Amino acid sequence: MPEVRQFDIILFDLEGTLVDFQWRLGDAVKEILPVLAKAGIDPARYGKTPSYAGLYNTTRDITGVWDLRDTARLFEQLAAIYDKYNRDALSRWAPYPDSQQVLERLSAWGYRMGGVSNYGSHAVMFSFGRRKSGHG
Repeated sequence: MPEVRQFDIILFDLEGTLVDFQWRLGDAVKEILPVLAKAGIDPARYGKTPSYAGLYNTTRDITGVWDLRDTARLFEQLAAIYDKYNRDALSRWAPYPDSQQVLERLSAWGYRMGGVSNYGSHAVMFSFGRRKSGHG
């Protein structure tokens, strides 16, 4: 255990720090853009190289003045696509080889820990083998 503790809580960015993640973001963007175009949104509004997260955030801004039912229908379609690619990525996630040991050691030393992720707690529990534990 460290002799001098300067803090009691450690937060980890999950993706790329504890977990090797594999997104197919380019494929997701290619699937999302036609849905947005069909809804009447010019794909040019997203720039030359739209990002996976940027598509969602910009669409939320664009549809802020739309009828709520139209917005809800569009976001239901987008949610299905995002869920598909999130499940795909999660199926290939794996903790880095020493992540579990580091977390166990820090826990034994009494540190409280948390994971930060755009994906959510389910991904953290799934990635670390707790799929059946009731967490997430």
